[in-house]
Amino acid sequence: NYEFMPFIFMRDTPENMIKDVKAPFLMAFSVCIWNHQLSLAVAKLVKQRYPDVIIVFGGPQVTEADKPYCDYIIQEEGEKKFVSLLAELIEEKIDVKDQNLNDYPSPYTKGLYEGIFKNYPSITFQAIIETNRGCPFTCSFCYWGQGFEEKKVRHHSLEYVKEEAEWIGRNRIKYIFMADANFGMYERDYEVAKIYCEIKEKYGYPEKVRVCYGKNKEENVFRTAKLFQSYGLAKAITLARQSNDQTVLDNSKRGNIKLSVYDNLRNRYAHEGIATY
Repeated sequence: NYEFMPFIFMRDTPENMIKDVKAPFLMAFSVCIWNHQLSLAVAKLVKQRYPDVIIVFGGPQVTEADKPYCDYIIQEEGEKKFVSLLAELIEEKIDVKDQNLNDYPSPYTKGLYEGIFKNYPSITFQAIIETNRGCPFTCSFCYWGQGFEEKKVRHHSLEYVKEEAEWIGRNRIKYIFMADANFGMYERDYEVAKIYCEIKEKYGYPEKVRVCYGKNKEENVFRTAKLFQSYGLAKAITLARQSNDQTVLDNSKRGNIKLSVYDNLRNRYAHEGIATY
């Protein structure tokens, strides 16, 4: 019951960004810290031109203070809530209780970006992927630790991961960011890394994979990073300590990687010629 129009993703003045928008029923904004003010400006302009339009904000930067410019705010995970809202607005009912990540189709493999590739042939695109969602930790400064309804970490199947990796290789995406909170923490992460190494060997792409490594599980993190390095995929490895002050750690609900593990990892990476920071 909805016709979806092309994504608006090129930064420009608000007037230019909506020059092709004609009498929309609904406009949805994915709001992060780097586009929050621009999104508000665009939403305000759309409302001025089309007072009946329904404006929806979602993403990690949304707040109740955005309400003067938008009608609905979707916090935390968006898939179920956005689908439910779309159904509610046309007085339909839909069951979206399942939280199996494989029930959420990949926008890449479903072809949602083919039109963008066609219309912007001179642009080099990057891709963000997730192979799992959630974080078992509760660091109070971190969206991963605070921005989910439950602490259970859910995984895409390896078949799902492989389909996305094939798409990335075929489309010559040079750089991908893996939006997993603790890559390398799980044994299967090594299998995910193998998939991307095989895809690079097959297509020559991606050129680099950037991940946020887990803070513990030293052996699995190390062998996963070493595998990426052996195929030229590795970016510099993060070795993270939030603070050495116990009061800060207690207040932020943060547990550090042990210093012995930290030092051992740093030395092992240096021995293998893998950059760290």
